[in-house]
Parts: sequence; C-alpha cells; structure tokens
Amino acid sequence: MAAVQPPPNKTLYVRNLDESIKLPILKQDLETIFSQFGKVINVIAHKNLRMRGQAFVVFEDQTSADHALGGVQNFPFHGKNMEVHYAKTPSDDTVKRERGDEEFEEHKRRRIQVKGTHLQVRHMTDFVEMKKITEATKTARPGQPAAAAVPAKKPRPVAPPIPSHHLPPNKVLFLQNLPDSATKEQLVQIYGQFEGFREVRMVPGRKGIAFVEYDMEGQAGLARVNTSKLVMDGNQVQVSFQRKIQ
Repeated sequence: MAAVQPPPNKTLYVRNLDESIKLPILKQDLETIFSQFGKVINVIAHKNLRMRGQAFVVFEDQTSADHALGGVQNFPFHGKNMEVHYAKTPSDDTVKRERGDEEFEEHKRRRIQVKGTHLQVRHMTDFVEMKKITEATKTARPGQPAAAAVPAKKPRPVAPPIPSHHLPPNKVLFLQNLPDSATKEQLVQIYGQFEGFREVRMVPGRKGIAFVEYDMEGQAGLARVNTSKLVMDGNQVQVSFQRKIQ
C-alpha cells in the first residue's frame, strides 16, 4: 500500500542531503535554490544526529511551495539528488504569521509535546541498548574481552561560510543573477566555447540560476575567469565555483 502523502503546505520537507555539509553553507545554498520559486521565509536545519541530511524550507505563499515541490524534486545538490515533500504540519513561522500569537502558542505546545514523546521513546531505546552492553560486560569470562565501547566522535569544527568568490576550484560553475530571458541554448553557446565543456543545467521550471560543468577544475576556472564580466540583458551575471562537499 502506497504511503499517504501530506496535504499541500507552505513548508517543504527536504531530505537526502549530504550530512557533511556545514550548517551555514547548507542553509545558504538551499535558500539560493528555493528562492527562485518565491519568497523564502526561513530555512530550518539542525546539526543534531536526528536531523542530519534533512531540512525544512518555509515559503510565504502556497503557490511558490507547489512550484518548488515539482521544480526541485530530484535536483542534484552537492552530489546528491534532493527528495522534496510537503511537511506534515505547518511551520512555527507560518502559524505565527497567519493565526496570531494565541494559536501559535497552542501549536508550539502541541509540537513540544509530540517531540517529548519521541524523546522518551528514543531514551528508552538507548537505555535498553546500554543495559545489554552492561550485562555483556558482567558476564564476560576472565581473559575474554568485553563488548567494546563505541568511542565518542570528536565534534567537527564549524567553519564560517566562505564568500562565493573565494570558494576553492570545482569543475562545476554556479551562475546567479541570470535574466529571465536567459536560455540553456544561450549559455551553451557562451560556455561551450571553452575546452572540456560538458553541459549546462538549469533549475527546472525557473530562471535566475544555472550550473555549468566541465571535465576538469582547471577548465572550469578558465571559463570562470573569461566570463567574470558577463552581462546578459543588462544583468551582471555572478559566476562562482559550486561549493564542494566538505
């Protein structure tokens, strides 16, 4: 039986994101992609283990969220194809903007209550697993090694976001501020003249940004330098390297 899909929502749930991307970079890049479909109110992502590889994108209106759902579905993002669905419940931002403080407080209370239930279940699971390890240690024979403890992972240092013009070389270029009239054919004509050109990828259903891929980083770098002052229909196109997976 097919899973029941949530009803339309101004908040989109995005998953299958690379877990190694730094949080500030993840939120910034998601906003860049999704804002092509309408005004983004907030991008919600957390670095805790349960929320890694996931995010929520909150739109101002339903039409923008609907367009983004279809337009970004399976779009390649830092080496993985995004999976996009409507969120099961409205975001705090949407409830507060549309229903007022009283309903917002009730909404927040229910959300915290549900979250607390999930935490209780997870803590019970952790307790059971810890009890198994403790029992295994007690029953270990002399000379027999007990169950090995899982070493704690050292937290990764969080680096500040890197300005787009300082990003390290990549074989994929990220184009921003394209005019609405820009077409894939025009970009192929411009960037196809440089050695190693592979393809131009437009964001499905929207204008404004595109990705240009080459065989090697050096070839992409040469194309970037030679198009750094590219103007299309009066727009100064911003050309940078796509962010690499950290």
